[in-house]
Amino acid sequence: AGFSFQPGEIAKICLAIFFAAYLVEQRDNLALAGRRILGLQLPRLRDFSPILVAWGVAIVVLVFQRDLGTSLLFFGFFVAMLYVATERVSWVLIGLFLFAAAAVAAFFLFGHVAARVDIWINALDPEVYARSPGGSGQVVQGLFGMASGGLMGTGWGHGYPHLVPYAYS
Repeated sequence: AGFSFQPGEIAKICLAIFFAAYLVEQRDNLALAGRRILGLQLPRLRDFSPILVAWGVAIVVLVFQRDLGTSLLFFGFFVAMLYVATERVSWVLIGLFLFAAAAVAAFFLFGHVAARVDIWINALDPEVYARSPGGSGQVVQGLFGMASGGLMGTGWGHGYPHLVPYAYS
C-alpha cells in the first residue's frame, strides 16, 4: 500500500522503554557503587554488564544490518540515558571508549565501513568520486547543495535540489 516497515523503528521504541525501566530500578547501584580511579567512579563489574549488553546489541546491528549509524544511535541513546539517570561522567567515557574500539574494529573488519570512511575523508578525490559503485558523488553533490544555500539557507522552496542526483531518496 505504498508503506514500508523497518523492524529497527520498533526496536528503538522497545529499547527506550527497556532502558528507562532498567535505569529506574538500578539507578542507585549504577550511581553509587564502584571504585574510584584517577578521579572517575568506575562501575562494579556486575553493574557494568548492561552497558556491555547494549554495546553487544549495537555490534550485532552493525554486523547484520551493515548500518553504523543505527548501531551508534542505539548505543549512544543508552549511554545518554545512563548519564541522565546517574550523572556519572565515567559512564560517558566508558561508552566513548567502547564505541571507538568498535568503530576501529569495524573499519578493519568490514570493507563497507572502510569505504565509507574513505569517502568521508577523500570525498573530492577524483578516484573516490568516480568509483563505481559507491563513489562519493552523492556526498559531494549534497555538500555543494548545502553550500549554495549559505549559512541561513535559501528559504522554503528556493533551494537547489537539482544539485543532488537523488534528492527525493
